Amino acid sequence: MAPPAAISDFLGGGLNALVQAASPLLLLAVQLRNSVSQPDAAHLREQVIAQVRQFESTAQAAGIAAQTITAARYVLCSTLDESVMNTPWGQQSGWAAKTLLVVFHGESYGGEKFFIILDRLCADFSKHIDLIELMYICLALGFGGRYQIEADGRAKLADIQEELYRRIKAQRPPAAEELAPHWKGIEDRRNPLVRHVPLWVILAAGACLLLGAFLYFFTRLNELSSPVSAQVAQIGLKTAVPPDDAQRRQAQPKVERKSLKQLLAPEEQAGALTVDEKPDGSALVRLNAAAMFASGGTEVADQQIPMLHAITAALNQVPGRVVVVGHTDDQPVHSLRFKDNYALSAERAKSVLQILGQGIDNSGRLESSGAGSSQPIALPPDLPANRARNRRVEILYSPED
Repeated sequence: MAPPAAISDFLGGGLNALVQAASPLLLLAVQLRNSVSQPDAAHLREQVIAQVRQFESTAQAAGIAAQTITAARYVLCSTLDESVMNTPWGQQSGWAAKTLLVVFHGESYGGEKFFIILDRLCADFSKHIDLIELMYICLALGFGGRYQIEADGRAKLADIQEELYRRIKAQRPPAAEELAPHWKGIEDRRNPLVRHVPLWVILAAGACLLLGAFLYFFTRLNELSSPVSAQVAQIGLKTAVPPDDAQRRQAQPKVERKSLKQLLAPEEQAGALTVDEKPDGSALVRLNAAAMFASGGTEVADQQIPMLHAITAALNQVPGRVVVVGHTDDQPVHSLRFKDNYALSAERAKSVLQILGQGIDNSGRLESSGAGSSQPIALPPDLPANRARNRRVEILYSPED
């Protein structure tokens, strides 16, 4: 079912092409945030993944740059993941084990990087205004990221949103200077109290009221329907429901393959790496960055290259998506080449990816990303022993469906 005209106008009319392409996901983020239960989170995840891929296709068809689409996808995945994890059912759903960020970017948490990306975009505001508008809307619809856990986080978020709105309004021509003109009342008729409320609060409240009304009436109409079917209808998917396991087994013969953990058993037994494998076949291969790179460097040590070749050979036997993610410790980078730990970790991930790509049968399945110090595995992160563990490279493998 398509959203009502008021909702479509609210997100589509007068806004940039990137926001228009993202509008179904923005609607879904608020819907998820307000939901109280979800009987089939795994199926929901698959449907949301399909929606994210549809966003990519729509944005590409609109002529939006690939780099902008990738950044927007990161922003949307962070927002959707947070919406789920803030629900009463989110923590018990298993969503955290395979978030959208893990699926698309090889990262488990975007609450820190979201604002790092925003800061970088604001350095050239006019060039990146379309993406900044999208991030502004995510904030207005409730995304909090790292500020959710800070004592004065609400006040900081309010300041960020007010500043973004002021700068966006200054950039846009008069005919389209408002991001969402239908949200805003007539100024002269406003209650005096409203004039002291930040504009982002009014915008977010208006969005939630409109979406809440839509979801209430839609739920009432479908209260006797299957919860899964209702979920599919609400997000407006046009894709067919995937066949169940029995149908899939009948449709195609099962090919017995060794798992990635089995294929890399010699390297794991030698202590060169560790493999954490999940029941669904996905796996995380963890490498020690201290052994792979010199301090502050990005060139892979010669003695580590045979191990990477062994990983390449193993990956050639297990079809699926591969994301190489670099991680650093919490010590700031002091280098003219790298502005921060994110840049250093991203470059290290690229170095590993390049070596893997030399022998991989299909290089299109490889991606890389840098997480900086945002995802420590050893806490507290400022202890020397824990810093050594947190400096690492991870290879995330997701099997083909």
